[in-house]
Amino acid sequence: MEPTVHIHDEHVVPYEIMCWFMEQVAEQVERCRLAFEQGAPEAVE
Repeated sequence: MEPTVHIHDEHVVPYEIMCWFMEQVAEQVERCRLAFEQGAPEAVE
């Protein structure tokens, strides 16, 4: 059985997909943080 993550008791997401999604979020946060530090918040998506 594949490990899963339960979100609000309504959604069941495979653990591997949740890890991929969180990596994408972390990368976007880092890009936004760098753009903000460089004084270019308009570059933030």
